[in-house]
Amino acid sequence: MSPRPRRRSLAEREAEAIQGATSTTSRTTTRRKPTPPRRKAAAQASTNTTNTTDTTAVSARSVTIWVDTATWGRAQTVYLRSTATTGQQLAWKEWIAQTVSAYLNQDDGTGHQQRDTASASGQRSVWLPGTVIEQLDHAVAARAMAGQAATRSSLIVEALAHAVDAAGGADVPIFTGRLPRGPRPRPRT
Repeated sequence: MSPRPRRRSLAEREAEAIQGATSTTSRTTTRRKPTPPRRKAAAQASTNTTNTTDTTAVSARSVTIWVDTATWGRAQTVYLRSTATTGQQLAWKEWIAQTVSAYLNQDDGTGHQQRDTASASGQRSVWLPGTVIEQLDHAVAARAMAGQAATRSSLIVEALAHAVDAAGGADVPIFTGRLPRGPRPRPRT
């Protein structure tokens, strides 16, 4: 085994750098690990992927809403009915995103204020894609310009209440179980 080469001093390395000499024979070269991507760049790259549905395009984020238990349970029933009858393969969060987006796309782009949401009794979190969140922000701004107070939460609850009203309103039973995770399986044909 050969002896280890002598480590060069800082003065020698500086002199070599000043002269521009690149002597690789006098020292062993070591490989560095590639610099890992920054967290922000990695997060942006992972959220720039698009899914197959229009409303689940990019950067899904959690939005906290205040909703009464009856509206929440009835919305879950409407979701289960709609996926069973149409055969769509949608997850709960995708259905909420489509419902909110369709509600905000009505006539004036701000949705229609149908009921007072002051009777909210529970806090829930829903995941919405960035495109739907942008729609919500535009609707909140449009309502503010019209002199109406609105928040993301109130608009989401209005959209869910609208879907429940369209499916039968108070006649829709309140779902009390747990929804299955992920997309609903397609029936075999």
